[in-house]
Amino acid sequence: MVDQLRSILAQLQFKYEIEQYEAKGILFSTYLYVPEEHPETKSIFYEREDEAHLIKRIASHTRSGGPNNIKLERFAEALSDLSSGLTYPALVGSRKQSVVDAERLFRPQLSKFMTKKGYNVEARYIDTVLNWRRAGDERGVPSLLRSKYNYQMLNMMLDELMPWHNHTYNFALLEVNRSLSGILGFS
Repeated sequence: MVDQLRSILAQLQFKYEIEQYEAKGILFSTYLYVPEEHPETKSIFYEREDEAHLIKRIASHTRSGGPNNIKLERFAEALSDLSSGLTYPALVGSRKQSVVDAERLFRPQLSKFMTKKGYNVEARYIDTVLNWRRAGDERGVPSLLRSKYNYQMLNMMLDELMPWHNHTYNFALLEVNRSLSGILGFS
């Protein structure tokens, strides 16, 4: 009974805070973050997390089962094909702090292997993470393509977080009692 009351109170608190932010002009129907404000200049800024750290977390999430529709056996099958570029340490995560091993899970060669085998879900997953990384790292990627890649990653995350986002794109409707840990390695 106490847990049910906590759940109801958490949802009401979330709704109240959303209303407070929306009164300030921050629309949660479209955006999932509260812009940060510099304490002295009061200007809005966005602080990115280290992408190398994120790619390691996404790789760790992939190794531990990944999104529901990913089959890890298909990654293990890629070990037998040298052209995939996948290595055993990268697959099992024996060097957890290795960015190189994390990147090996999201290589174009591995995506080609998955596509060749007909593992389209895994290929799309690899491509989405790879393109998101390109959007943040590579010079020369046009801003429109960069935006497309970032939205593909966002939509992949939202598929796990709020599967109804394709029909009702409103972050104010998030279920606050649902655990966010493990959504593509983000927390």
